[in-house]
Amino acid sequence: MLKKRAQNSDKNVVPIVSEIIENVAENGDKAVKEYTVKFDGKAPEKVEITSDEIDSLIEKCDKDYLETIKKAAANIADFHKDRFSKAGSQQRITA
Repeated sequence: MLKKRAQNSDKNVVPIVSEIIENVAENGDKAVKEYTVKFDGKAPEKVEITSDEIDSLIEKCDKDYLETIKKAAANIADFHKDRFSKAGSQQRITA
């Protein structure tokens, strides 16, 4: 079971996350690479994979696992579609 989030943690996290988002918006992939090194210890040699590589990896996955992932993706899409349709013109997605 998940632990309950500390209520005061949001106050500490928001400025940090806002700074990260701003840095990535301004500096793009360079900032992402810097954060990857900072948080993960190193950046991958390759950050993009081809469609053929994806297809090859999918073929190696357990079929039940793939169905679970597909169902989760559909659930997430439905949740957001429903959420935004209820918000109507009050809510806009910005990139």
